[in-house]
Amino acid sequence: MNLSFFGPVLISLVYFFIYYLLPKTIRKRKYGLFFIWFIASYIAGSFINYFLAEKFLITTGYFPNTFEHRIEMGNFNTRWGMIIATIALGIKLSKDWYLQQKENLEILQKKSRSEMQLEKARLHPELLLTSLDSINKHVEADQDNSATMIMKLSELLSYMLYESEIEFISLEKELAELKNLIYLNCADDKNHAAILLQVEGIISNKVVKPMLFVKLVEESISLLNKECSSNCQLRIYVTSSEQNIFFEMTFFGISKEITQSMQWHSLIEKTRNHLKEDYRTDEYEINADAQIEASSIHLKLISKNAAKTNSHNTTIKTISVYDRA
Repeated sequence: MNLSFFGPVLISLVYFFIYYLLPKTIRKRKYGLFFIWFIASYIAGSFINYFLAEKFLITTGYFPNTFEHRIEMGNFNTRWGMIIATIALGIKLSKDWYLQQKENLEILQKKSRSEMQLEKARLHPELLLTSLDSINKHVEADQDNSATMIMKLSELLSYMLYESEIEFISLEKELAELKNLIYLNCADDKNHAAILLQVEGIISNKVVKPMLFVKLVEESISLLNKECSSNCQLRIYVTSSEQNIFFEMTFFGISKEITQSMQWHSLIEKTRNHLKEDYRTDEYEINADAQIEASSIHLKLISKNAAKTNSHNTTIKTISVYDRA
């Protein structure tokens, strides 16, 4: 009977707080107006409950129907209504805050993924221009490798544009495009680096993030050409086992100050952000080691296997050496 008589005012207060006071006062930061409406709601609720208390006492005979009892019951039920309405308002504010934070996080994640996809697909303009210029020189000189250069550039661009958004790509495909990148760079007369690529271990049925090694090497070569005025050497060593994939780049003939510059730190940070998309923090490790004679970038990945196929894992050992000669 108490709920039947005083419940409507309680429910009305809850809805009034959530759907009127919240958008009209709190969201607009009109806290003084909210306080005025809060007091007005309490007075209005007590006034209505005074008459409902009279009906309640007449119907139930719970207390004598006196002015004091009507005031007491009206105020008591109104206070509970205000408390419950305030709690409901707090829950609504907390829920809205949580949903807003979740939405903001999703927007930031989408923005980060979009920026990362653009970064992965972005080919340094100087690499494209120098590759085209080098191809043009080879064509004019009627050299035999001009057709090979065109084919490798086409394959690399196709990989960057159409396959970089795939969640994972085969390790064999990534290494094949890495070889194309190295070939194109070393075919350019302006390239300062002689590059050695060594691949060992089980690479079939293994997957990695698309453009992971390609972007790291491409950015490194670009920085080498910008910051090194003399010839240098870049050795890339990739090995794959059942458990891990190791990728190591070692730079010879460059100063320690170059590999400690902000650009190199930015390169490692970009790679780390790339890895965060699909690898847990315990599934990868990347760091740099700057020494007097040589500096290295080390990357270790927990090996991820592709979907099971009828093919068997194969162990290979490949050494590719490219230089301007």
